[in-house]
Amino acid sequence: MVAGKTVTAAQVDWILHNTAELRELAMSLEPKTSTSIAATDHAAYVVSPLERVVADREAILVVVDTVEEAVMTARPRVLRTLVRLRYGGPRPCSRQRIARSLHYSISHTDRLIRLARTVVGHALADLPDGTLQAFWRTVRRLQPGGLPRRVTEPLDPDSPKVAEAARKISEYAAQRGANEVRGEKSTRFSGPGPPAGK
Repeated sequence: MVAGKTVTAAQVDWILHNTAELRELAMSLEPKTSTSIAATDHAAYVVSPLERVVADREAILVVVDTVEEAVMTARPRVLRTLVRLRYGGPRPCSRQRIARSLHYSISHTDRLIRLARTVVGHALADLPDGTLQAFWRTVRRLQPGGLPRRVTEPLDPDSPKVAEAARKISEYAAQRGANEVRGEKSTRFSGPGPPAGK
């Protein structure tokens, strides 16, 4: 990704899960005056209701179009199918169900899911400065309670919850690496092992 611009996996997942709803939200915006549309800069001061609608539509649709284009041009082609199964429809498929339907192992399916997230994350990171910030601001303003999907709120990379989760993950990874260097098995369970069998 581009230096200084990070897009988290949780943000990519949220956008992928809610792509259809985001497009519907953008298209449902109606200007209160004329129907003429002119593109505006995200940083520009928006005054009229028409300019507000244009700016909101642009902020949402730029991100949605970028994500859809990244998915449609992704290689290998199985990523398109995987994204459709994992993130599309009212009931997204689990990793196990995707692995069964594509005849892959679960670990290979996990690698493909990470690859799809990376492809979309790179496409989003390549957007011009301020585009993602305008997108998140617009979505929060238009849908303060979140969109009606499984993932209900976009994650802000600067929020304390995200920072705490990242800290815990890095601590776990460091501990796991230290255990593997010492030759110990890494385990999430503590305490005595199972009783000896008879």
